[in-house]
Amino acid sequence: FHLATPEPALHGMGGEVGVPWFGGAARCGLLSGRHYNGLTNFSFSVWVKNPSVGSFGYTSNGTTERYGTVLAQGALGNLPGFCCFVQQMTGTPDRLRMQTRSADNKTTVWSAELAPLADGKWHHVAFTHDWTAKEGRLYVDGRAVDILAPGDGRTMVNPTSWSWTQFSMGVRNQNGTENSAQDFPYRGELAQVTLWNRALTSDDVQRLRRHPP
Repeated sequence: FHLATPEPALHGMGGEVGVPWFGGAARCGLLSGRHYNGLTNFSFSVWVKNPSVGSFGYTSNGTTERYGTVLAQGALGNLPGFCCFVQQMTGTPDRLRMQTRSADNKTTVWSAELAPLADGKWHHVAFTHDWTAKEGRLYVDGRAVDILAPGDGRTMVNPTSWSWTQFSMGVRNQNGTENSAQDFPYRGELAQVTLWNRALTSDDVQRLRRHPP
């Protein structure tokens, strides 16, 4: 893993070194060993196959919720940062969600239908966070499925993290060392995970999706 400007901050997880499969059980996530502080303008790109939730879930008032983490740095509990995850909740369609959380515990969420991604094929997911322009976009297979822009009624929060929480794949890491079921493990396959320290353009995203695993 490396950080370079304006090249990818993370590079080469997945298709280039073997596609990791995540079983959705405790201690099956991958910790990068790095934390990327000060990310306000950033983007990520990842290929997913059969994305689903892991073994951990909880029930409250008759509603069961399960989550499967695609990738994350913070955004768990009251930690600032960002997280892309699968959400399964009783009585509602499964969703792919992207969440940012600020240091004062405010959040912004983007989401997309999960069903089209659960067909046994590789699908490209990308997210761009342009704090300067106050615009964030979640892409699925090159299409912007959820756009936050000034004036649309939602507020973008600053996810800048100065904690030591590691960037992780397949699990949300709370304290830099823990990797347990309570960290919402992912079930499915991931490939070509890449994190940038800038906001990609729509053309950038289109180029990335031309090269599946």
